[in-house]
Amino acid sequence: MQANPETAAAAKVDPKEAFMNKITLAGEQLPKNTRTTAILQKREEIKREEQERKAEEDRRIEQNKAEQKRKDRKKEEEKRAAETAKREADRRKQEQDKAATEITGRLRAMLIKLRANETPKEYSFAAINLGGART
Repeated sequence: MQANPETAAAAKVDPKEAFMNKITLAGEQLPKNTRTTAILQKREEIKREEQERKAEEDRRIEQNKAEQKRKDRKKEEEKRAAETAKREADRRKQEQDKAATEITGRLRAMLIKLRANETPKEYSFAAINLGGART
């Protein structure tokens, strides 16, 4: 009958050293052997992968936040630009309306005077019936 290499190795180790070779993980005691080493390496690998996933997720979240901030800033800039354009358009419209009312008022006054023959003789409007001939 052949002896198991693990038990044979464990039999050669004194009890104090055997106790020191045991690894305690979350309430479990694992003897120090190749299987335990493989289990611990697997656990470390899983832990590392989880940390990498978590780090990647955190980076993705930060990128999304940064992208959202850029989008918000861009929307805010567009909103300000639209408001500025609207104010400018309103200002121009008011200026045009004011100018139109001035011109309309002046033209109306001129037409009234022309019809009444009260204007200087240099004014003339072709194709507009202004009344009789001027002398």
